[in-house]
Amino acid sequence: MFDVAQTVGKPMPAPQPPAVLLGADAGLWKPLAHLVDEHGYELRRSPELGEVQGWTDHRHRVVSVRPDIEGAQATAVLAHELAHIRADHEHRQISRAQRETEAESAAHVVLTAQGLDTSALAVPYIAGWSRGDPKVIAEAAETVHKVAARMLADIERFVDKAEPGASAPAVRRRRRSDLDRRTSTTAPAPRTGPAPSL
Repeated sequence: MFDVAQTVGKPMPAPQPPAVLLGADAGLWKPLAHLVDEHGYELRRSPELGEVQGWTDHRHRVVSVRPDIEGAQATAVLAHELAHIRADHEHRQISRAQRETEAESAAHVVLTAQGLDTSALAVPYIAGWSRGDPKVIAEAAETVHKVAARMLADIERFVDKAEPGASAPAVRRRRRSDLDRRTSTTAPAPRTGPAPSL
């Protein structure tokens, strides 16, 4: 251990507070809530202390999203918690950093594909938990791909029931293909400090 007085140079920048997403849920809260229910989990809006915005209790089959957030922010938290379930974090023996990287990455892919950009929240969160470690990110990639693909397919099932007709799915397919083009040309985001766990 050492004291900060023993160091030289500019002070380290303070970690940025986590972003708060503004706006509506893009019609995604209900489909995500249905999927949580299909897995046998009860969805609660439980008050939390500090910065915790949501959690999943596998033993008691509860997913909680704090009640004082709403719209896009609450939907992003719910997608993150559902991704924990879908990635089988109850049974897989992996590090907390790996679990959080997988869950937030999958949620980000799903929500962005559905037209809800969560970059301001997801990028610092993923960078913080993965610490830019290529091994953590590489090991997460296959799980993220599988989980996101299944979540998108299941969301479409609920969207199709809620919005009959060909126009909504066509718009969503176009958004996903736009996302594929953006993903292939976007430079990696710079590493930032860790964000609090969702």
